[in-house]
Amino acid sequence: MIVAVRGFFSGSNLWEVKRHFGIDFLIYSKSNMDVTKELKAKMKDYQERKKGEIPLPADYFCGQDKGNSIYGFNNLGWFWTYGDRVHQKQAKRNLYKKDVPVRTHPITGAIITRDKGKSDNTAFFKKVLQKFYSQ
Repeated sequence: MIVAVRGFFSGSNLWEVKRHFGIDFLIYSKSNMDVTKELKAKMKDYQERKKGEIPLPADYFCGQDKGNSIYGFNNLGWFWTYGDRVHQKQAKRNLYKKDVPVRTHPITGAIITRDKGKSDNTAFFKKVLQKFYSQ
């Protein structure tokens, strides 16, 4: 797995890393990014569904232990640059023609929460993320 800082990889680079080399990647997001907003909305939906005993979509996942939680989601649609060069050209054209929807390749994301004062549980995170990525 590659852990990258935002800004050093473009969507086409990440596409190559995943599709041609089979390497998963992890990028930390900031609170004002589209992906963070989408993940928070899905986390809220997950929690409301659990509370109301409403069935969860197949692409939702949650793992918890004492003080740590991972809410994971497949098929996120925020990363329009994730794809090959042909995809990126078409996506840019559609973005400028605001009436044409931008097709994105689905991507997986997760929110990790930790209660204040709880210690890091790296083994827990590794186990949950391995299970999540194997879905």
